[in-house]
Amino acid sequence: MVVHFPIALLAFGFCVDLAGLAMRRPWHRIGYALLLAGTAAAMAAVITGNLAAAGLRGSEHAAAIQQHEDYATLALLLYLALALGRLPGFVRGDAGLAPAWLVAGAVALGLLWVAALQGGALVYERGIGTRRLQPSRSSTWQRPWSPTTTVSARPTNRPFPTTPGISSIRRSVSAGSAMPSGKWQSRM
Repeated sequence: MVVHFPIALLAFGFCVDLAGLAMRRPWHRIGYALLLAGTAAAMAAVITGNLAAAGLRGSEHAAAIQQHEDYATLALLLYLALALGRLPGFVRGDAGLAPAWLVAGAVALGLLWVAALQGGALVYERGIGTRRLQPSRSSTWQRPWSPTTTVSARPTNRPFPTTPGISSIRRSVSAGSAMPSGKWQSRM
């Protein structure tokens, strides 16, 4: 997924800049490179997110999607301003890191964090952008990984049906059903 790259790159870039300032190390060029890569990834995430949300404008989730989109776009614009503002210092060789850039980076990271939390809520609580299981006409649920297997529909607050727990997997492994034959079994 595209959205994970800007979150990781921009957060790590801020941490590298902060650590470089605190430890008096010349890591700001690395931090700036991560800022540029993260901003480019954020552009891709905002564009693809806007395209994906276009079909949901009239849905019941439109307000939450719009709020997420607003925070993500605002964070992107602030990161673009940071990247362009630090460019002259990067060209001079000092990567243009000043305490004001760190404050702006912290604000941008906060906006990114809020946008990420809202995006997570859209996906994991509302099922936006996923293949949420829908009840069929015969009141059964179809599992996407096994179209012929059905489970009777029941009310649940989970977006997906439960899968076999880890205890059933442990039982099958300890019984030897999932173990390869030969020398591997003799080591157990």
